Amino acid sequence: MNATLTLSQVLPAIFAAPLIVAAIWDGMKYRIPNLLTVLLAVTFVPAALLAPQPVDWGWHAAAAALVFAGGAACFAMGWLGGGDVKLAAAVALWLGPLTPVFLLVMAVAGGVVALVVLGARRLVARLGAGRFADAPLPRLLRAGEGVPYGLAIAAGGLVMAWRLPFVA
Repeated sequence: MNATLTLSQVLPAIFAAPLIVAAIWDGMKYRIPNLLTVLLAVTFVPAALLAPQPVDWGWHAAAAALVFAGGAACFAMGWLGGGDVKLAAAVALWLGPLTPVFLLVMAVAGGVVALVVLGARRLVARLGAGRFADAPLPRLLRAGEGVPYGLAIAAGGLVMAWRLPFVA
């Protein structure tokens, strides 16, 4: 049995790891550390240079710039947090021409995340009158809090991880 990993197996994992950490962090603290976003963006360069397929650098840079610009507009309107915008742009950098598919998957995941979080909050509220009345709730389960969109961004990126355009 050959236990050698190929770049086609390693690159998606390098892409996915910061997304998993970002999702956990955002779900717990409602923040996405800049270090994770920078790590994701910076690792794209060596990954693309080592990739088994050629990389169209223009597509990748344009996708990241467009997602960042659109995200900045959403941030200005109060719809997204700054960490969400930066994380989505870093994901778009990796996905390049597949970014529209990522955005669609991310939007669907955002709807699912919102429904799950709001449903969990409703359940906690119903049960909370007796059982959880004095227990401190995680921010994610508190009524009136926003829904951390980093979960949806990470989910969209993870769905796309094994479809990176420069991996055979």
